[in-house]
Amino acid sequence: PVPDLEVLGDKEDADLLIVGFGGTYGHLHAAMDEMRAAGKKVALAHFKFINPLPKNTAEVLKKKYGFASPTFVTKEVKLRIPASPEMGGDMVISARELAEAIELKLQEILAPLMEELKKVEGRIATLYITGGGSMLSGLAEYLQGLTSAKVQFGAHNLLLHRDTEEKYLSPQYTSLVGTILLGQDYRDSHKNQLVRKPGFFDRVKESTLDMFIDQQ
Repeated sequence: PVPDLEVLGDKEDADLLIVGFGGTYGHLHAAMDEMRAAGKKVALAHFKFINPLPKNTAEVLKKKYGFASPTFVTKEVKLRIPASPEMGGDMVISARELAEAIELKLQEILAPLMEELKKVEGRIATLYITGGGSMLSGLAEYLQGLTSAKVQFGAHNLLLHRDTEEKYLSPQYTSLVGTILLGQDYRDSHKNQLVRKPGFFDRVKESTLDMFIDQQ
């Protein structure tokens, strides 16, 4: 399995994040050490695997350096992406520039949702946001500016055992927890009913019907 992405250096309050994509790790780490020794706040995220990327890539970059809009950028962090001279040299992106790109995508994603919310304006008192995407800095405040409904995070942690591992209390696991609980509720309400799994002939019948339907 591909190991999780690790951020080194001043990962909590860096002014510059160096992002390496499969290049030489040593000189990037040395550059970070030299800059930190000079009093700079610098962090390093080095991708040893890029196809596929580590599963936590989006979470790391989103939670630490991503914002729903430039309005919510509290600290101007710069992301430096090393590249060879043939590719134009290193590229530096500011947190504000990154937030501008994120906001454009948010507007595209949220457009159909906001259209539906307008149809039920005044009937929905609270809009709950869940999942890993809800952890984007400033998202709740951004949505609050678009709707009269109160925006808040879904608190699934109240439904879990007190000994549950802390990482599963994060909003990114809300949908998973909800699916499991709904599945358990269904099992409890249908415990006396025999659930028949499709057999071989059922699958053959379904495949045959699909074949003729596709030909029409």
